[in-house]
Amino acid sequence: MRILLGRNDANPDTADKYGQKPLSWAAQNGHKVLVRALPERNDVSPYTAKKYGQTPLSWAVRNGSDRITMLLPDQTSSILRYAAAFQPTQLFSP
Repeated sequence: MRILLGRNDANPDTADKYGQKPLSWAAQNGHKVLVRALPERNDVSPYTAKKYGQTPLSWAVRNGSDRITMLLPDQTSSILRYAAAFQPTQLFSP
């Protein structure tokens, strides 16, 4: 993976057919090495959200991965919107 990340002709921020990018997959599945390595490139955004607002950070939070959560930038407002959309409460409603 390090070889691919070091190449300028490979785009590590390309979405799959579902709109999910490699950093989201890595965060969702707890791949700490990739979550650290991908944002080191200037062409990978840790803030990119899918159609329903899921970001790499929201996937890490949803799956309870504290280690991954600590590696990603703070996006508290997007996490709260995402959580409210799937678990409405009196405080946060869509």
